[in-house]
Amino acid sequence: MPDILICAYKNQAENVEPLLAEVARKIGPDNIATNHTLYRDGMAYLVKIDLNGASDKENEATLGHKFGNDSSFDGGFAYAKVDGGSVELETDCVASKTLWYYWDDNKFFASTSQRAIIMAKGSYIQNRNSVYSFLNSGIIIQGQSWDSEIKPLEKNSSFVFNTETWTSRISSRAEKQYYQDIIPKAKQMDALRGAISDALDNFDTDYDRAVLPLSGGYDSRFLLLSLLDRGRRPQAVTWGRAESLQDPDNDAVIARRLANHFNLSHSYCETFTTDESLEKRVIRFIRMGEGRIENLNAYMDGFALWKNLRDSGKTGIIRGDQFFGWSPVATMRDVLNSCAMLSGDLYDNAELVDELSSYRGSAPEGCARRKGESLPQWRDRLYQDYMVPSFYAALNYIKQKYVTVYTPFYSKGVQNVVRSLPDKQRTSKRLFKQIVNARFSEIPIAKRPANIQFSGLFSDTEFIDLVASNIALLKDTKFFTPAGIDAIIQHLRQSSSGTSNDSTNKKSIGSLLPPSVKSLIKRSGLYKQHYYLDPKQVALRLLIIQLVDDTFNNDARLKAR
Repeated sequence: MPDILICAYKNQAENVEPLLAEVARKIGPDNIATNHTLYRDGMAYLVKIDLNGASDKENEATLGHKFGNDSSFDGGFAYAKVDGGSVELETDCVASKTLWYYWDDNKFFASTSQRAIIMAKGSYIQNRNSVYSFLNSGIIIQGQSWDSEIKPLEKNSSFVFNTETWTSRISSRAEKQYYQDIIPKAKQMDALRGAISDALDNFDTDYDRAVLPLSGGYDSRFLLLSLLDRGRRPQAVTWGRAESLQDPDNDAVIARRLANHFNLSHSYCETFTTDESLEKRVIRFIRMGEGRIENLNAYMDGFALWKNLRDSGKTGIIRGDQFFGWSPVATMRDVLNSCAMLSGDLYDNAELVDELSSYRGSAPEGCARRKGESLPQWRDRLYQDYMVPSFYAALNYIKQKYVTVYTPFYSKGVQNVVRSLPDKQRTSKRLFKQIVNARFSEIPIAKRPANIQFSGLFSDTEFIDLVASNIALLKDTKFFTPAGIDAIIQHLRQSSSGTSNDSTNKKSIGSLLPPSVKSLIKRSGLYKQHYYLDPKQVALRLLIIQLVDDTFNNDARLKAR
């Protein structure tokens, strides 16, 4: 469970070490054993939680992997250091691992965990803007946190806090903007292939204690091929429903075929199988992920998969997360939807949220389309600047509670090449896919995921009852209206009985068109893509909002106990 917590005090009148030890214990999983170390430098403390085997000095901590020198680190990492009257924090080129910070007139805190900071400072102030964005998108958008006093460190940044002068300095490293390098396609492929190769050449880990999550898609496949090229034979793991193994076009089957083809050790872990109560599993999801993401469906086994990996001696996973390009877009709403940034009136059924609350959040600074920016360039900038540090960082933080998460494709060298590619070659990762297919195409790409999808959650009446009973508590808050909450609960009950007339389920003729044809018609203005909020998904988000508020308010009382 790699986590870090840094505390500094201007005037320290009490022994804070027992509090820090309790914070370290409480933010960890309740189903595995963890440990922590504490380093003190004057009135500054660095708590390292489950950072076993790290090569850092006692006064520094690295999550993930970094390479290069002190003035120019690269890789997929977050870094912290306490040294001689200062605290130093650093993020990678996409802030793939979030560092949060807070300070007032007497104390400074920085951590990979919002909960740790809330426990240490002894207060929690709900961020209404985060509630609004989560209601619309199911993630905490980059630049926000659940607590209005806590801030995340931006991508590609260095933060130095001077504990003697009680001042801070934030600097951002220069980065290349998107441009289209007019060179032959063969040279584009060479450039991207070379940048990925350089990134992998600078990556290493203990392969006896790390596993490769293997799907049937392009990303993990090329990561596997790249590791094999370097003489590495990682152990592979795939997870999902038991019935997925009966579908020949599923991630589960394709991953197994890949592992067998290369004679790799491979295990398939069935999710959604556990004896633990539903409520306990949901609460653990909130505590481990801190409510940053709505993807509960992937953890309905109560983290049994991750506990089993940890119990078997595995302490790391090597993921194929990447930023080679994103889905086709033809309109402004397409761009925002592709990066989970649609909100308010941009939905065709915006009244769903209007009835829940009169509050309207503001868009993150810097997300607007820039002058001269093509739609695909805007899309991919939002993906790197917001989707990675919001969605993927949150998704990996949940896993990080059990294992270190390595993401070798994240590097400035790869990012620079990707930003030079033509829009056409980035859209749907076109150039990258051609590189993968040229390298290996004997086994097809999977067509369907192995894990349970969102809709599967609401096929369970026990889950619906849990959601309804918890979100009913929100009627007593100032943010939500009782009528709006009642409407969502009513929809849940109707959908479970099969009487819902939800407009989001309606098919349009546009859904029958190939993406290329639909995109052409969209650009002509003859066809409008409709975007709807799913009331069931809104109900899940309300559940998470309610449980986060309850959990964080309880965390804030730790210091007083």
